[in-house]
Amino acid sequence: MLRTFTFFLTITLLPLAQAGEKLIGGRLAKGEEFKSTVYIGGFCTASKIGPRTFLTAAHCMVNGATATVKDNFSKGALISVATHYAPVALLTVDEAFPHETYTAEMRRRAAAREATAGGAFKSYDIALFTVVEETADIPVAEVDYLRVEADELVTIGGYGCEDDIFSGSGQRKYKVATAKVIAADLVARDNYGRDIKDVDFFNFYSAGLKLDANAGSICPGDSGGPAYRDSSGAVVGVNSKYVFSDTSGISFVNTHTRTSQVADWLLENTK
Repeated sequence: MLRTFTFFLTITLLPLAQAGEKLIGGRLAKGEEFKSTVYIGGFCTASKIGPRTFLTAAHCMVNGATATVKDNFSKGALISVATHYAPVALLTVDEAFPHETYTAEMRRRAAAREATAGGAFKSYDIALFTVVEETADIPVAEVDYLRVEADELVTIGGYGCEDDIFSGSGQRKYKVATAKVIAADLVARDNYGRDIKDVDFFNFYSAGLKLDANAGSICPGDSGGPAYRDSSGAVVGVNSKYVFSDTSGISFVNTHTRTSQVADWLLENTK
């Protein structure tokens, strides 16, 4: 039986400055690989999916207590964007688009005085932001809108922690790992002990290190990073949350918001 812990889901919302440096497990990305993946603002991972559009997780830009966009994603704000192959650039935010289901769920939870951390399991934890400048040195990633199914392989990655979610800060490096998509019934409950068997409508799961020693576990800082379908190399999901089976600080499974469920929204808002 999978044991879950409220404490650990709260940890997922810590700023990346309190996390470590790389994906738990996996390997360092080579310079020519996954060049659309970026490290934004010093706290989350994202991918470039349009000439001026970046894809990330909604919880990276939304204040959970107020369900509003954080100041560092407000129009005119400067946000740092770094890659694993080029220097950091400061870009000007034009618009920010957290998915409306996420902000609505945050408002509902705040009104009901529920923990906001669990909102990603019942909404689309996905967001876009556009910038004023064009970044020709960062290629645009293709987005795959076909549904990901169990047993497919995905490559996940990010600029999160190296050893466990308690790792100290360090120089950020982009790491990737190949993981198998697993059936939702392997993860019957969230970190609050609630039934989440319907979560695969919003998300899909990939194996973490606690389930597969050859996979990787996401952690703070990996949020918003793309999951690439191995067969096509296109983005099929966005790193959202993780679920634990023990107190190690290493996830049992990783949760990724599906691009297939928000195709119209992505196409409408990508510039």
